[in-house]
Amino acid sequence: MAATTSTGTIGANSSGQQISRVVHLRNIPSDMTDLELVHFCMPYGKLVNYLLLKGRNQAFVEYEDERSAQTLVTVNIACPVAIRDRTIFCQFSTHQELKTNHHLRADSNRSNLIIDHDDNE
Repeated sequence: MAATTSTGTIGANSSGQQISRVVHLRNIPSDMTDLELVHFCMPYGKLVNYLLLKGRNQAFVEYEDERSAQTLVTVNIACPVAIRDRTIFCQFSTHQELKTNHHLRADSNRSNLIIDHDDNE
């Protein structure tokens, strides 16, 4: 059964995970670039933010909607993808959104806002 919050309906998928617009990716290559991460995730929907944690071989991506996040998780559970011989594991994050901390130093890990220059389409 889905719970209702002030921001809408929150449900769970068939594996019991709480659905979120944010997906946690594990076991990514330590040398994965921001561009590779974005290209890996874009086919599933519009990204609005991401956080690449190279030292931990992890990333978080935030989609515009839960359906896109659910598609990424579902497809990658059914057909796991390997990048540079590392199988990528995807699951819903416990976070409902990624928040950018503007007080972090420029060289630290931080969220990256995705800017869509094609909003007129």
